[in-house]
Amino acid sequence: VFLGMASTSVVESCLFACPSGAYVYQLPAGQSSSLGHRAEMWDVDNWLCEVRVRVVERTDECFVLLETSAASVSPESAGTNDRGQGEDSYSLFAVCPIPADGPLSVAVDAVVDSSRYFVLRVEDISEAATPKERRKHAFIGVGFRERTSALDFMAALQTFRARHKRALEAEAMAAQFAAREESAAQTGMEADASLFHGFAEGETITISLKSGRGAAKKAPTTTALSAPPPLLPPPPTKKAASSSPPPPPVHADDDDDEWGDFQ
Repeated sequence: VFLGMASTSVVESCLFACPSGAYVYQLPAGQSSSLGHRAEMWDVDNWLCEVRVRVVERTDECFVLLETSAASVSPESAGTNDRGQGEDSYSLFAVCPIPADGPLSVAVDAVVDSSRYFVLRVEDISEAATPKERRKHAFIGVGFRERTSALDFMAALQTFRARHKRALEAEAMAAQFAAREESAAQTGMEADASLFHGFAEGETITISLKSGRGAAKKAPTTTALSAPPPLLPPPPTKKAASSSPPPPPVHADDDDDEWGDFQ
């Protein structure tokens, strides 16, 4: 717990912890930061104190906590610092706020001659109401005994910054979606008019069909069904085709003579 906050009021996530093997150094006067810091000028064998380094994330903020144990500040009590003392054996030494965006080097700057040493910008954040620009700050050196600890330390800082960037992008997308939904609710169907593919009221279209091969083949069949050709007359019979003259007609007088006496 730090900054006077109770542990139950804010959710705290520890991204990195190095319980031992980290040391604080006083930077030599006159060293120019524009050319880069060099650990060889720190007299790395003479550190100020050994610290526990933690990277702690709280909501949208991140801090590097440097904590000292009773053994590191009181050499005569080195044999009394055991695991039974727990968290109460550590006291806050310095706090380095990590920016969520912008260059990371303004808070944590790696030296040019080693991957295990860094320059941290620590701030006096005991008064949370004080603007960041007006807080007291100082630059100190921090070195890790193990190279893997230094790499994990930088990875934790990058993890926080990447997570914060994704959270901002998600919030921006959610805001755009909410604005789009609100606009669609106000304008009704006009918001989706560009997606309507039907006919408007009173709208007509003209379709031109070209005659294909199929239509040319069906044309004779349609003509034959609607107007059939005339049938040919039947061939003449033999009797009608003969050239002999027709028999003489029967006279009426002969009939009267033949049947006149019949009563």
